[in-house]
Parts: sequence; C-alpha cells; structure tokens
Amino acid sequence: MAFVNGGLKKAMWLYPKGLGFNPSERWGHSACYFDGVVYIYG
Repeated sequence: MAFVNGGLKKAMWLYPKGLGFNPSERWGHSACYFDGVVYIYG
C-alpha cells in the first residue's frame, strides 16, 4: 500500500507500516485525476 503526499508538482510516495497480515490480492480497480480530485473505481 502506498499513498501520495503533496501536490502533483512535488509528490512523495509514502509506505505506511502496517500490523498483522496483508489482505488478499485485489484487481479490477482504476483511478483518474480530474479537476483537482482523484477518483478511484472498483
């Protein structure tokens, strides 16, 4: 899992530390950035 922190011009990937087991793999997702908003489907 990763998160983007900051604006699009100066973004940083963050990898938070989690506890416990990882969830099972997922698929069928898509995302887009439009007019200052990130949309995630699936």
